[in-house]
Amino acid sequence: MRRLLLVAAVTFTLSAVVTFTTAPPLVDLKITAVLADLGLLRQAMETGRRRGLPLPDEFKGLSALLDSPAMLEQLPKDKWGAEYLYRRVEAAPGYVIYSAGRNGVDEQGGGDDITDERKPYSCEEYGINCPMKADEIAFTTASALTLLSALTIVAIFGGLVVRWVWKPNAA
Repeated sequence: MRRLLLVAAVTFTLSAVVTFTTAPPLVDLKITAVLADLGLLRQAMETGRRRGLPLPDEFKGLSALLDSPAMLEQLPKDKWGAEYLYRRVEAAPGYVIYSAGRNGVDEQGGGDDITDERKPYSCEEYGINCPMKADEIAFTTASALTLLSALTIVAIFGGLVVRWVWKPNAA
């Protein structure tokens, strides 16, 4: 029992060290926040339409959401500090709202512009849809081993405590 506890403790310590030394950097998921903003802006635009307000022209754009009756208190900026873009289009719903993306260039919804979650975005530009790298695999494996070792230690100590507390009465 003591050997198992020692092995679990050593495994826990080593895997914890590996976990913290191989932890990959947190991915900057600005795209997730931008997609949430786009949903908010589209919802505000549709609320105005349901209230009978016409779609704004491209000159007025998203600032129409601030007019009386205001759909929003203020317009958010994308996560690179730029204003969201609005264009009228022929296809339903009659407009598009998007971000110029990381490069800040309005590519009419193409290139790295962020339009919606259906569009594929590159790993290099936005850190999503990336295959796992060796350090991420090592981190995941070490994390699982750390958790397993910790659970083993808890189970061993739990068994020792139970035996110590509930000793069979000697007759």
